[in-house]
Parts: sequence; C-alpha cells; structure tokens
Amino acid sequence: MIHLRVVVLFIVVVVLGLAACGNESTIAGDRLPVQQPGEDYGHQSVPLTGLILLQDDGCWTVDLGDGDRLVVFPQGFTQDPNDGSLIVGPDGTIVQSATVIDAMGGVVPSSQLADGSDGYWGGYLAFCNPEVQDFVVLDALE
Repeated sequence: MIHLRVVVLFIVVVVLGLAACGNESTIAGDRLPVQQPGEDYGHQSVPLTGLILLQDDGCWTVDLGDGDRLVVFPQGFTQDPNDGSLIVGPDGTIVQSATVIDAMGGVVPSSQLADGSDGYWGGYLAFCNPEVQDFVVLDALE
C-alpha cells in the first residue's frame, strides 16, 4: 500500500511540474523577455541605439555603449522557432543577434520590474544575471 502511494504521489508531482512549466513558458515565451499587458515599467521612452546579443545562456542583452544590460522586448515579439538568434515582431520586423538596433525605450532599475523578485522577471533575472542593476525596456524598434 505504501508503494502505491509513493507511485501516485510521484505521478502527481510530475504532472503538476509539467503543467507549471507549460504555463511559465507562455508568459513571455521561452526566456524571450517581452512586455506583458498591463505592466508599467515607469520609464520615459527615448531614442536608443545599441548592439543586441543573444548570450550563450539564452539571455538577450543590449549594449548602449556602457556595457551589456538585459533587455525586455516590446509586447508581441517572439523568438523564431527555427532560429533562436532571430526575434520577430508582430508586424514582421526581424531582429538578429549581433546587430545594431535603433529603438524607443528606457533604462529601468531591476527593482521596478512589475512582479518583484518572486515572479517571472525575478526568475529571469536570477537565471540570466542576479547581479544586474537595471534592464533596457524597448517600447518600439525602428
């Protein structure tokens, strides 16, 4: 009887774990950080130019001339399922890693991200670079 309970408990844990993983990846698409509806980042949108990079760990950064910062893409952007180094906008705009971009956006302290340290942004930050002090939030790519 104890063996059966262990097996049932194992199955429940596996199913719940898979369900949680599935929900998490739909929030912002397999580690592609995109703005979510209703989130306010508290920044002023200004013109930005920088080098965008997909790092070896799968995290996206942008260098605005003063070092790499994690980046948050505009709402609706997705990572190309066939080529992870490409990002596609809702209007068909394609951004490739290791290219210079012109955009509208702002630098936002990590403490201002919408859900704090316990939510999606906190998890992304912990995975990519827990020491980061600020993000670059992109509102539009030109």
